[in-house]
Amino acid sequence: MSLSETIQKDIVTAMKSKEEMKLGVLRLVKAAIQLKEVENCASWNDQESIQLLQTLVQTAEGID
Repeated sequence: MSLSETIQKDIVTAMKSKEEMKLGVLRLVKAAIQLKEVENCASWNDQESIQLLQTLVQTAEGID
């Protein structure tokens, strides 16, 4: 199962269990990956997606 599929599955699970915080984070992650895919006009593999998430986490830690 790819990272995108796992994220989508987790979104559905969070919606069913009404975990709003988790759902919001997963939606942001999915949106960030989709934005980069559109910018590059290509689907990203799991490694590229993980690198993007690491960058997002580092940026968020810098803001705190």
